[in-house]
Amino acid sequence: ALLLLIALIVALSLLLGHKKESQPASLQTNAATTNNETPNNTNNANNTEAEGQIENLDLPDLIGKDSLKRSDENQVDAMMKKASLLYEQGQKDEALHLFDKVASFSQGIASHNLGVIKFKEKDFNGALDLFDSSIASKENASVSAIDALVSAYHLQDADLYYHYLKIVRNTLYKDYKKSFY
Repeated sequence: ALLLLIALIVALSLLLGHKKESQPASLQTNAATTNNETPNNTNNANNTEAEGQIENLDLPDLIGKDSLKRSDENQVDAMMKKASLLYEQGQKDEALHLFDKVASFSQGIASHNLGVIKFKEKDFNGALDLFDSSIASKENASVSAIDALVSAYHLQDADLYYHYLKIVRNTLYKDYKKSFY
């Protein structure tokens, strides 16, 4: 019972962490600089600032002389950050397109992030399918298993919940030093 409680706490903290980590501090509204603006002007200024940040991420081309090497995790990280930023700004189509491009380099990570999007949209069955794909790739399997566990909890499916709990127990020690997206 204690292990179940710990797993649930870890899962919830990871879900809350996804939301917090995907919002860079530089995008937060600075009250001192926007006091003289109307609410509409504030939104326009924030959107313009955010668009400038997206353009300044210096992402690699996917084709050509600057194309992404399969082993270059830093560039995949940058692409994932851009996709997450686009999603948080409500540009879901652009974010999903970028996640699809990342999938050609890291299927597990892309599947996990698409699963998180489905989870946020409360499509728990769709999220489970994507988390299963990520688990099968063995890239950060424990994180995908934790997110799948939470999806199973929302579906109130105890068998699935314990299935994913078993996967978490079997994979967590392998993933503890890896980057989580």
